[in-house]
Amino acid sequence: MIPLLTPDQVHYAMRFQIASIYLAPIGDVVLLGTACDIGRSTVALARRYATLFRGKPVDVEWAGWCNKSDAGRVAYTITRGNGSDALKCDLATAIGQVVGTAERYGVRLSGHDAVLARVGAATQRIADRTENSRVNGTMAAFNSEFRRRRLEAQKTGAKFPTYSVATSRLKRALAAHAPGAIGEASSDLIARVFFDD
Repeated sequence: MIPLLTPDQVHYAMRFQIASIYLAPIGDVVLLGTACDIGRSTVALARRYATLFRGKPVDVEWAGWCNKSDAGRVAYTITRGNGSDALKCDLATAIGQVVGTAERYGVRLSGHDAVLARVGAATQRIADRTENSRVNGTMAAFNSEFRRRRLEAQKTGAKFPTYSVATSRLKRALAAHAPGAIGEASSDLIARVFFDD
């Protein structure tokens, strides 16, 4: 099985609209799917093809990454041509179909390991910046806003996210925000973290 993205990495991939086209061989077929979150997608795949898996885990052997809409278009073309997302061929043939179809559409596929490394590095930079800002005090605006909103929520009895959840949302919001602007917690960024309308 190929290594999967962490939740932070999945959010990053979703934010930038990149998705995988993945292949999972089982028996005499290869299942084709597209997803930002391969782990969650394979759970649905295992349910849909429960008779094939019979309790065995889905073993994704190959994945190529591209723009989400391109991934859907390539996968749709292959499944339409085969009549199903259960391809009756071996893994090498299925990889050839995906790569060939992508080339016909002018879609450049990136390898899974390369995407895993790039997304991992980007999410690590965000995590490092967030931690450095927390340590050196540049997150003071975020912290004071969190504190103020938490106290308001306590007074009204409303639910409010924990600090851990709020900082996780902040990291996701920062992925779309200007790189390096963590110390400049804009009102727009704060609104996205606390889901203001």
